[in-house]
Order: sequence, then structure tokens, then C-alpha cells
Amino acid sequence: MSVVHPATTDSTNAENGIDDRDRRALLEALLCERIAPGMFRVYNEEGTDYVVDIDGDACTCPDFRYRAVECKHLRRARLEAGEADTKGLAERIDADLEAVDDRLEELAARRAALVRCRAALARFE
Repeated sequence: MSVVHPATTDSTNAENGIDDRDRRALLEALLCERIAPGMFRVYNEEGTDYVVDIDGDACTCPDFRYRAVECKHLRRARLEAGEADTKGLAERIDADLEAVDDRLEELAARRAALVRCRAALARFE
């Protein structure tokens, strides 16, 4: 088992949103096999396996060992074990969706203004 690191997230974590490791834990084809209480073997899409200790907050993957972050394998094992804060994760996803929707509205308004400018410019050509 690797050295235990505190549960941290990387700098891509938005203030209220999900980070890349949350997204990958949810979306990638990871297979979790319970091998003991609180222990899982997690296989990635290429078939590489890592041992995850959800009670000890540890994983044997390089991401966990060398970057001192809570890796996607640990996050996925927690989801599979029913020990993840799914409500909090859902709230962060909803916050991200709201931020994206707000940005899309802003971009749509900007695009509409540019289309009007283009049309106005056409009068002078």
C-alpha cells in the first residue's frame, strides 16, 4: 500500500464545482472489486489495477502516490462502497451546470450584439 495522503483536490477544482478527478471517477469505465472490508481493486480501461483502501484513504496509483491528491480510483471506490458524499457531489455538479448556463446566456447575448453590428456594417458596404 502506498503512503497515505490527506484528501486533497487539485488546482482544477472549481470553487463549487467538480474537478477532473471527480468527472473521471464518474465517467470512466472503472471496475471495482471488493477484496476486503474497505479495500478494493480498481481496474482502469486498459486493465491496469490499483489497490484502494477507502478506510485508510490510500491508493497504489501514481497519481495518489506522487501528487498527494485523492485520485479517481479512491473516489470511485467510495462511490461503489456507498461512502461518497453523493449529495454534495450532485450539488457541485448542479452549480457547475448553472455556471455553464449563465456563461452560455452571456455568450448568446454577445453573439446577438455582434450579428446586429455585422448587419449595421453591411449598410456601409
